[in-house]
Amino acid sequence: MYLDSFWELDSERASGGGTLGRIPRSKVMAYGREEYGFDPDTLSIFWQIISTMDGGFLGWQKNEHDRYVRQHSKKGKGGRRTSRQTYNR
Repeated sequence: MYLDSFWELDSERASGGGTLGRIPRSKVMAYGREEYGFDPDTLSIFWQIISTMDGGFLGWQKNEHDRYVRQHSKKGKGGRRTSRQTYNR
């Protein structure tokens, strides 16, 4: 139930500038009320679970992004990192 709910709510997060935002609390609460009919106490627990999953997911995404950047860049002059990507013209 929680995993399915998390992935359903994933589409509600803000994104832009190459970053993902957190899933809004208001969307989680509305989803819990509408899909499961949760009472206020259960909604609070539902929010804590989804929020914790979201934090873990965003941390994993950041680590994957950082790893990708490290693998696809090299040190140029002065020790600065430069991209290895080339463009065919």
